[in-house]
Amino acid sequence: AKSPSIVRLMLYPNPLQKLIWIYFGTSMAVMVFQGSNILLFQLLGISVQMTSWIISYSGLLAVISSFWIRWLISSKQSEQQMVESSMAVVSVTLLLTGLVLASDTNEWRIAGILVAHIPLILGSRALKTTLLGLVTHMTPASLTGTSIGLLNSIESLCRALAPLIGGTLMEMSLPSAPAVVGGAMAAVLLLWVRLWPPSYVVKSSLDHP
Repeated sequence: AKSPSIVRLMLYPNPLQKLIWIYFGTSMAVMVFQGSNILLFQLLGISVQMTSWIISYSGLLAVISSFWIRWLISSKQSEQQMVESSMAVVSVTLLLTGLVLASDTNEWRIAGILVAHIPLILGSRALKTTLLGLVTHMTPASLTGTSIGLLNSIESLCRALAPLIGGTLMEMSLPSAPAVVGGAMAAVLLLWVRLWPPSYVVKSSLDHP
């Protein structure tokens, strides 16, 4: 049955568990910041037209990033290097963006958001592509659909919860809180990966509970 397989992948020790939690944690870290951007724009007094331009700018970066990711995949970096370097880019970008958003000048804040989207989208897209590839490669054929479906469900969950979390952080603290919290989450996950790196296993080891 599919449900027990999903529970086993998430909760019971297995070689994919760490990759799945990395996917969840980094997706949440990025989306807590991105999901609160609309609220941040309203807080900064940015016009609706400018907000639309920024959203279109982010979408264009996402399209352009696909070419950069193809080049990365064709490079000689190992999967572990790809995961760690992408997580480092996401963490540093969010933390630096938090510092910029803590300033009192709206021009600096807007510029910081625009600049931050470049490494943030590139890093998060590269990480997502690498993790999806690893999960597909490491999963036995009988669980491939379950694993990919689980990752898609995790991303949808993050998209649903991130704006609520980001908005709550902004209301409780400062406009920079979502970026700082997201960057700290990514940094903790990176430390976890560095100290206890994911293992690469034979697919058959996941066929049994």
